[in-house]
Amino acid sequence: ETQVHTNEWGYALVPAKQFYDLFENHKMALFDLNVRYYLNRSFINKGIIETLLHAKTQKTFHLLNNGITISCTNWQFNENEGWFSLTQPQIINGCQTTISIYRAYNQIKEESTRRSFEEKCLVPVRIIKTNQEELLGEIVTASNNQNKMSPRNLRSNDRAQRNLHKKFDQLTYRWFYERKDGEFESSKLYAKNNIKNYQYKSGFRSISNDDIAKS
Repeated sequence: ETQVHTNEWGYALVPAKQFYDLFENHKMALFDLNVRYYLNRSFINKGIIETLLHAKTQKTFHLLNNGITISCTNWQFNENEGWFSLTQPQIINGCQTTISIYRAYNQIKEESTRRSFEEKCLVPVRIIKTNQEELLGEIVTASNNQNKMSPRNLRSNDRAQRNLHKKFDQLTYRWFYERKDGEFESSKLYAKNNIKNYQYKSGFRSISNDDIAKS
């Protein structure tokens, strides 16, 4: 599946094996404009590799991964065959994903799993065409400078957390059990009627799972 939204921005699903081949041929030259290289001890990267090692999760990889952003100075797009030819491509966001793909593919021993990787494992890719160095620098900084996601937030929708939320809400004096960063403040701003249930004198009965865990 390949789609172009305008003549400056392109979005596509690309076989992961193509990024293995790219890294095999060009190595770290792909990331000259990136702001950091591979983090070998990252638990996120270990999770990416684990996902890529199994045929079942290979098929849904494009739904689980944030994707790769590539810049180029020009492109050619063959709509009938669904391929891009890029001029001076650079991976400006996705170094971790690219090298994780490379390492995972090298670890696969079973032929059926390797074939599944080659045929069914896809990566969401954003392609940006620009010759403006200043704009490209802004894109590189912004795409690599998102708000850090804490492990607490990643587990906030687990069944155990949702059950605790309900139990605190069912107490005689109801407590707002905050599962996510900023959840209580957002509720005060955008769900004012519901938040009244937790009022106590001049304040509110609210406690975060982070504080409970620390206690």
